[in-house]
Amino acid sequence: MLSESTVQDVNTLDWILDGMLRRVPHGEHAVVFSADGMPLACSRNLDNVNTEFFAAAGSAIQSLALAVGVMLDKGGPRHTLVELVEGYLVIAAVEENAHLGLLATDDAELGLVAREMVATVPLIRHQLRAMRQFC
Repeated sequence: MLSESTVQDVNTLDWILDGMLRRVPHGEHAVVFSADGMPLACSRNLDNVNTEFFAAAGSAIQSLALAVGVMLDKGGPRHTLVELVEGYLVIAAVEENAHLGLLATDDAELGLVAREMVATVPLIRHQLRAMRQFC
């Protein structure tokens, strides 16, 4: 069972994601997920099924990027960009075992998306560390 403090920390993560999406025109969804594909937080406009799918898919993409980087002596991914027919999936490393994913329409300005994600990662990292203190 989660303590009241841990629940508040998870709610804070959700709030951080919602705030980031408000600052990213054409940003649609955001998820924080573990390296093994477990969702840790999501923006309010994403249901449970899609949150779990987003987390699992994001984890798989990051795992593939890590394998390529390690095999070719380039290190792990900091950011991963997937250009879709009608949008973008951008993933940023938060910590070794946590990532931030953002889905945006094809009208999104990638420079702004990247800047907001870079600004948001330290906030998420801080909350994850606070959560671990209570678990």
